[in-house]
Amino acid sequence: MINDSNESLVNVYRIIRDTPEELVGLLAGIQGEYHALEERTERRDYFMKKRRVFNEEHPDDITRAALFIFFMRTCYNGIYSVNRKGRLSVTFGTGS
Repeated sequence: MINDSNESLVNVYRIIRDTPEELVGLLAGIQGEYHALEERTERRDYFMKKRRVFNEEHPDDITRAALFIFFMRTCYNGIYSVNRKGRLSVTFGTGS
């Protein structure tokens, strides 16, 4: 049994357990797109676009897990935070 107050984190663990190959494929795609961007402003815009998808478009569980991992690597100091509405509110910065 997996349990945590952070539903997104629990989702990541479930996806790793159940469909790791699909998750790795999505992460590879995100990584490729992100690293193809040379300018910091382009990377920040990409981050913000993905944050909008995460918060507003209700992606499927695998996409949500991949985005969560992406945010933890690219958000400011790897800090996870949500606002009062429960929406991801982290900013772009130097990840861990």
